[in-house]
Amino acid sequence: MGKYDGILAKGVKDGVAVSLHEHLEEVATVAAAVARNLGLDAGMAKKGALLHDIGKTSPLFQQKFKSGYVMRPGFVFRHEIASLFFISLLDSDEEKKIAIEMIAAHHKSMYGDVRELGLLDLDSMENSFKIHSERFDEWCPTALGILSESGMEIHPITLDEAKNNYDYAV
Repeated sequence: MGKYDGILAKGVKDGVAVSLHEHLEEVATVAAAVARNLGLDAGMAKKGALLHDIGKTSPLFQQKFKSGYVMRPGFVFRHEIASLFFISLLDSDEEKKIAIEMIAAHHKSMYGDVRELGLLDLDSMENSFKIHSERFDEWCPTALGILSESGMEIHPITLDEAKNNYDYAV
């Protein structure tokens, strides 16, 4: 059993839960292979894949896996938004731009999707950053630990740096 197995990417199905660490590793392996076969940067594909769901580390996301959890009406937590807090782990603006597309658009469009839940629509939501960064100091070390164990170079990320990353992405 791994150190981060309790942090889930997906709920229990057929008696099996998928840990976030396992999910990120599997997606990164596939993304790198696809990129290589398409003549794209496999290293960048791996980085984007490792970052794409790292916001699921937040306790606001993890609470949905607890027995009996009922989401309060009107509550919005999009793990993609929280994942954007980590783009400063990338080396260049070009890498950040690619990763933002991989992170922000892997479930929804950037703007005005069918359900009107695009990334840019969320920025108009009052307190979007505040909601998505709740308890950041508690869950950021776990997110960084998962990324480090997956081979990504990391550095400590403060709440201010996370806000700068969010603002850059939006």
